[in-house]
Amino acid sequence: MKIRVTWFKSSGKYYTSGEVEIKDGTYLWSPDFEQQLVNNQEIMQDGWQNSDYYYVLTQDTPESEKHGGFFFNLFPRGSFKGILKTKKN
Repeated sequence: MKIRVTWFKSSGKYYTSGEVEIKDGTYLWSPDFEQQLVNNQEIMQDGWQNSDYYYVLTQDTPESEKHGGFFFNLFPRGSFKGILKTKKN
């Protein structure tokens, strides 16, 4: 299932966005959600996750709505710090 992911600069200004594939049945509170997002996104250059510079917003796409939807969530800066990109999930 694809979700929409948007990055905002620490100033709150839009930076970039795109769709990221995550496994069906994965939710924000799933232990591997953040790892899947880091591994499967091809929008940002690897290393963004180690910065305190970006807010990350996750939200529905028409595809994810067919699977029951996906929660909107705004991750604070630094939420993905220390998560290394491994392999695509």
